[in-house]
Amino acid sequence: MYSYQAESIFIYITQDTYDEMVKEGFLWPEIETGGMLFGKVIEEEARLTIKIVRTHIPPDDNCVRKAAYFEIDPEYAKNVLSQEKQQYLGNWHKHPGYGGPSHGDHRQIEDFFRKNSHLDVILTFIINFNSEVEFEPIIEVYFRGDESFTENHSFRTRRVPQSNLTFTIEGTEMSTPLKEEKGVPSDILTQVKHELVNIFDHLTSTDEIEELTGQTPDEKVLSFPYQFTIKLLDQLELVNLLILISFPPEFPDGKIFCDFSSEDMSKNITFKTHPAETLNDKELINPFLLLLKTDIEDDIPSLLEQPLWQILQDKK
Repeated sequence: MYSYQAESIFIYITQDTYDEMVKEGFLWPEIETGGMLFGKVIEEEARLTIKIVRTHIPPDDNCVRKAAYFEIDPEYAKNVLSQEKQQYLGNWHKHPGYGGPSHGDHRQIEDFFRKNSHLDVILTFIINFNSEVEFEPIIEVYFRGDESFTENHSFRTRRVPQSNLTFTIEGTEMSTPLKEEKGVPSDILTQVKHELVNIFDHLTSTDEIEELTGQTPDEKVLSFPYQFTIKLLDQLELVNLLILISFPPEFPDGKIFCDFSSEDMSKNITFKTHPAETLNDKELINPFLLLLKTDIEDDIPSLLEQPLWQILQDKK
C-alpha cells in the first residue's frame, strides 16, 4: 500500500499532455470538462513519483459536461481501461475559477476506492481557469484509508505544491526535472492563439493558427491567414497574405516581430516590432492583440497600395 506519510510527492507530466488538457479547457468556456490520465506510479522510500504520459478525453456522447460538474460514462471508462497499456492514475478536469477539489470531487474519490479495492492511490488533476486567459494546475493525491477511517473519510489527501510539478518532453527520462524552458512558454502561446480567435472575426478556431519554429528551435512563430482588399486604379484587388508573430528565443527579452508574408512565406515584410516583455504579463495579452489588429487594419493596406503587393504575389 502506498503510504500517505511519504515525505515528498513529485508529479511529472509530458508537455504535450498538459497542452492537450489546456486546449480542451479553452474549448468549453464556463463549463467543466476533463479526461482520464495514464502513466506510472513509483514509490521510493519516502518519495512518491507519479509520471503522467497521456490523457484520454472522452467524446461528447460518453461524458457529462456542466457548469459545475463533469463525469465520464462508467462503461465507456471501463472500455478505455481494458485497452490502455499504461497505468490508470486518475482523472483531470477543469474548474471555471473556484479552485481545488469540491465536495463532489471528494465523493467521487470515496466511490472510486469502494469500487476498486486493488488500488490504493489516485490523483485529481484540476486546471483552474481564473479567467479566459489565466489558469493554474491544482493537484491532489488521495491515499486509501485504513481501518481507523470512518465511512465518510475513507481516504487521506495531500496537495502537491506547484514547485513539485515538472513538465517533460515525451520520450525523455522523467526521473530528473527538465531544464528550464527556453523561449516563449507554451501556455503563453496557447493563450495568444485563443485570444486571436476571439479578436479576429475571420478565424473560427485555433486550428487555423499554425505554430512554427523560427530560425532556431527556441524561436516560435504563429502564422494565420488574412485577406486584404486594396484599391488600385479605381479597382478593388484581393490580396491573400499571412500574418506572422515571431517570439524571440530569449523571451521575455528581445523583440516580437510582426510581419506580413506571401502565402508560401518566401517573402516577409516587418510592419511592427514590440518589446517581448509586453507579453510576459498575461493580463496584457488581450491589449497587445487588439493593438496588433489595429496595426494590421490601418498600416498594411496603405503599405500594400505600393508595389509591395505585386512583389509578394509575384505579379508584374
